[in-house]
Amino acid sequence: MSESNHGSARVQVAQLTTKIKHLSVVLHKKIQVGILKRVLEEVEKVINEFKAMLLKLHFILDMTLLDNTVRLLLDLEPESDLV
Repeated sequence: MSESNHGSARVQVAQLTTKIKHLSVVLHKKIQVGILKRVLEEVEKVINEFKAMLLKLHFILDMTLLDNTVRLLLDLEPESDLV
């Protein structure tokens, strides 16, 4: 056989079919990785938003606690200077 002869049509079709299947699997995996990467990026955004909300809530709770403490102190000693 010469270098340009790659076998019968059936052999060539079988080889191409194998290559196509392999490339399909590789492409499918790359697509899955890309999708997972985007999902993880979105999850990270949600986590960061949640952290920001927790920080705001923590600040609000601290201010509420401070406000309640000041009110309690004023109730206990209304004439006192809190400064």
